[in-house]
Amino acid sequence: MPEPNDVLPVTIQHPRFPRASRWDANWQLQNMLGTNPLWLTEELMHHLPLQPGMRVLDLGCGRGMSSAFLAQEYGVQVWAADLWVSPDENWQRVRDLGLDHLVYPIQAEAHTLPFAGGFFDAVVCVDAWHLFGLGEGFAGRIAHYVRPGGHLAMIGPGLVAEFEHGLPQHIIPFWQQEFWSLHSPNWWRDLWQQEAGLDVIYADIVPDGWKLWLQWEEIARDADYEYAADDISLLQADAGQNIALVCTIARISDVDPGCDP
Repeated sequence: MPEPNDVLPVTIQHPRFPRASRWDANWQLQNMLGTNPLWLTEELMHHLPLQPGMRVLDLGCGRGMSSAFLAQEYGVQVWAADLWVSPDENWQRVRDLGLDHLVYPIQAEAHTLPFAGGFFDAVVCVDAWHLFGLGEGFAGRIAHYVRPGGHLAMIGPGLVAEFEHGLPQHIIPFWQQEFWSLHSPNWWRDLWQQEAGLDVIYADIVPDGWKLWLQWEEIARDADYEYAADDISLLQADAGQNIALVCTIARISDVDPGCDP
């Protein structure tokens, strides 16, 4: 693994993501667990009306990159929840960034969260919802923790449209079992819209999202950091025909926080 700044410039400039472009590139690569979470978070914030001081749950936060970014760039308080990454590890990262007054790491399983109903102004999930949020009723249970008028939002890998006639031939060589958790914006809209009190206000693919995904994996590869070679092959073969980044946002219209999730 290269030493900091031996391979990359201090920042990676991207005109679409001016906030993320200010963050150290090697720090991002050292802490990445998938598609660039700063790019994804900034893209999500183009559609999500968060205000400074709001309470936000970052569900499935991994190494807390999206949590730190939300706190630093948008001034919100963030509860950084992850099952697999130690909160001690994330707390050290937060302290190193001087954000210990805004980011609070915890270890939690997405189906058994230890929060009061209606506590959060928003729940966000960056590059993780497809790992645990496929079941009917799950979005409604998470909405329990958001005040009426707040938001539930996710962004991550997905599909342009569902495969109605099986896998396209050109992606079969690169398809892996875990990719079956990927779905289209319309699929997510239909699933979430079934939940009482959830009003889906946005569901779409990220414009040129597959290019962003590929660009980041290629940056990681070229810098000798961990990267997903299978993702690169799949994205190159598909060229945006089927594989995408997707974003879904719902407004919490009428959820009683006194009811158990």
